[in-house]
Amino acid sequence: MNLISVLLDLVKPLLSRILVALGISIVSYTGMTAVLSGLNTAIQNNFSAMPSVAMNLVGLSGFGEALGILVGAFAFRLSMNTFKRFEFK
Repeated sequence: MNLISVLLDLVKPLLSRILVALGISIVSYTGMTAVLSGLNTAIQNNFSAMPSVAMNLVGLSGFGEALGILVGAFAFRLSMNTFKRFEFK
């Protein structure tokens, strides 16, 4: 065996694991982005139907910031659940 074939035998499993992890990450990110953008659109559509006085009260109460925190926590939890499933042996 020459040196190149030995190095290729060592690198092939590592390269395949990296490519699989990248593929799964891209699919997870795309799905998560679609879900969160749909959620954001639904919330904006529902808020636009509110009267202006109620919308001002919601804005003063800090509901926008609270909603941002909740959506961020949802995105974090979703990503953590996705990456906990992967085991590299």
